[in-house]
Amino acid sequence: MTAAIRPARQFCSFMLGRSLFGIETTAITEIVSRVQFTPVPQAAPSIAGMMNHRGDIATLVRLGTAIGVESRESSAEQRLVIFVQNKSSHNKSELVGLLVDQIGEIVEVDAEGAETEAVPQSIRPELRGLLQFACRRSERLLLALDLDAVFLLPSLNPVTPDPMISRSISHELVS
Repeated sequence: MTAAIRPARQFCSFMLGRSLFGIETTAITEIVSRVQFTPVPQAAPSIAGMMNHRGDIATLVRLGTAIGVESRESSAEQRLVIFVQNKSSHNKSELVGLLVDQIGEIVEVDAEGAETEAVPQSIRPELRGLLQFACRRSERLLLALDLDAVFLLPSLNPVTPDPMISRSISHELVS
């Protein structure tokens, strides 16, 4: 009997500060730079704002802030956004933009093979719970993010905003 061949999974690598992370490419809808957005009054620090992206309203998340990883401050011209679908959002899919410092390359990983390893115990427990596994990549450790776990963070699940604020933001984003 022959063993089933497991296809490698592809991850888009990116930098937050000095750390290398990866998100499975099947979760990514688009990567863009130089976005403009509307800040949301009284939003959690991890929420950068909202924007109209191809007719859909997207929440922009400061990923470094959300997961507790230091990232560099960037100007509007340097913002890089990875758009993903948050499928855990109240049983509906929601477009979310993740602000990152630098986009890397597409990395193929056999997530159950020899090239992966358990997330190191030296990583803070609250971050460790947001990671699927670690993988050595040319002198760096790629940390594979579990987006489902990230989207369950309390800072990314705000209380329903005031309807007047929501209407105001929607109006700004559409115009």
